[in-house]
Amino acid sequence: MEFMSKRANYFIVVAQEGSISKAADRLCITPSPLSRRIKEMEDSLNVKLFNRDNNRMALTKEGRFLYDNIIPHYKDLNRIKGMHKEKKQVNVGIYGITSPHVNVLIEHMMMMKPSLMINLTRIPSTSNLECIDVNNFNILFTTEPLPINNFTYYFCSEDDLLLMYSSKKTIEQSKLLPFVQSNSFSETLTFKKNHVLLQKQGFSMGHMNVDSLQLRLSLTRKGGAVTLICDSIKSQLEISSRDYNCRLLSDMKITHHIYVDETQISDGKQILSYLNDSCTTHWKWLS
Repeated sequence: MEFMSKRANYFIVVAQEGSISKAADRLCITPSPLSRRIKEMEDSLNVKLFNRDNNRMALTKEGRFLYDNIIPHYKDLNRIKGMHKEKKQVNVGIYGITSPHVNVLIEHMMMMKPSLMINLTRIPSTSNLECIDVNNFNILFTTEPLPINNFTYYFCSEDDLLLMYSSKKTIEQSKLLPFVQSNSFSETLTFKKNHVLLQKQGFSMGHMNVDSLQLRLSLTRKGGAVTLICDSIKSQLEISSRDYNCRLLSDMKITHHIYVDETQISDGKQILSYLNDSCTTHWKWLS
């Protein structure tokens, strides 16, 4: 679909070139049909747009008025079309928990480069990071460190893992309940390691995979399960102490990792500053 008619486009090019032959060369057409289109436009408007002198085409007063009024729109449309053509796809991979910093960084990049097209891929937690072709991604968010880091920028942040259970239950009663986690988290080494630590403290071996956050919260609030939740995620939710108990357990941490290639970030310090200003966790730039 053309935003502007061919006649209007032809008129603008002829006005700019001042010559049918030069305009035809620029438009990659022959002069005769171009001359006919200009004449058809004049006939349809019932006004003379150009004074013709041999091969020279000079705008009349009416032609100048028309040109001055449509050229701003022509430039705007070309700018929009140019932005569309220049849209660049950014492949983003997420492994593990989708924490608030994922949206923070993507929104910042979209703000800096509005023409970006984000292609988001959830990497199954059952996948071994060593077997993932990280070259398929421009940005990678993980809860496990990459065995080999070939990315230009690497940021990390340590987050507290909280044990959340119903306010209707005591901690001892909660130890009998299964854990309810998202599938993307329950299959990670981070969850498995911390689950083992909790079992040594008397917590249940059982766990359920429920991807809906609202359903996990509902099960926990009603006393049907317990859940591990990042402090950074909890801070984004409306968690009432009337419904939930949240306990910080010693030695239970989760580390968020962000890997970015050099084509997406030109200033690592700026990104680091933005992450620390926008997130509740403290970020470090390690490369």
